[in-house]
Amino acid sequence: MWFKSIQVLRLTPVHGQSIDAFREGLAKQPISPCPGNVTQTHGWTSPFGLKSDELVVSVGPLHLAEFVLAKRLLPQDVVKQTLATRVAQLEDQQGGVPISKREQRRMQDEIHFELLPKAFVQQKSCQMFWHQETGYLFVGTTQTAMLEALTTSFAYCCPGWRIQTVASVNTTENTLTSWLRGQDGLPKDFAWDDACQLLDPANRFSSIRFSGNDLSSAGVRNHLQEGLQVKQAALVWKDQVRFVLNQNLGLSQIKYLDIEKDHGVDDAKEAIILADLALLGPIYHAWFTDLLQALGGEAQLSQTQAIEQSEIIKEVDDVTLAE
Repeated sequence: MWFKSIQVLRLTPVHGQSIDAFREGLAKQPISPCPGNVTQTHGWTSPFGLKSDELVVSVGPLHLAEFVLAKRLLPQDVVKQTLATRVAQLEDQQGGVPISKREQRRMQDEIHFELLPKAFVQQKSCQMFWHQETGYLFVGTTQTAMLEALTTSFAYCCPGWRIQTVASVNTTENTLTSWLRGQDGLPKDFAWDDACQLLDPANRFSSIRFSGNDLSSAGVRNHLQEGLQVKQAALVWKDQVRFVLNQNLGLSQIKYLDIEKDHGVDDAKEAIILADLALLGPIYHAWFTDLLQALGGEAQLSQTQAIEQSEIIKEVDDVTLAE
């Protein structure tokens, strides 16, 4: 559960339902082998491993689960090469009469479904825990495909429950820019690290990255004075966690600076997971709560802004700062 990136959502149960409904819901969709005729499947597995059927592991108000997304990898180059070979053979059989584009598209679809069962299956998983008392759902990824599949699964497993992004009153771009320009002091418990990305508001495709530099240096400040904004920046919280704060409150490139693992090297896997949940769950919650307060608190989303189970989560991809 030592997350490298985090996206925080808010999970709101149907009135009168709680952890029991959460457990029963996830049990509706355990991960299963990816069928040969589909490109991907998803489901839930036990954080304790395949030998356990315990899909939700709890320590007090913290409830840990693990989501799996399985995809069949069929390179487009393989499909195109097979198509080109078959088109050449057919044209040769027809005395050089060319195959129409429409027919080629039909052939390509046939080849895709013919080869799909032979494709390799790639599985990706991410752990997440729900803080039942506050409703925050800490997901150990910011990858769009995983977040979309996870919310789709929740729509099936826990009908009526709402999942929405947690948004701050003040945007990360405006707040980081204000902090780095010195207009507002950096909040207590936070310190600058050595990396940031600046963005030109007039040209969203134009950006400058700094790494390994003092963010209060003249080079950074000069760009800020010219009107550039901070898109993302590396911060340190309470000398314990180093992280990059991205747009939409995505937290990436997480490094643990002063947190000792609360278990021995010979402990069983189950004991290690429970110890990590008990240790890190409160830390993640306190860290995110402090960050949200520094950004003006949590914004109250309207019904039109809320992300219902059937909708797609906004794109929040991991962005790696240049070294």
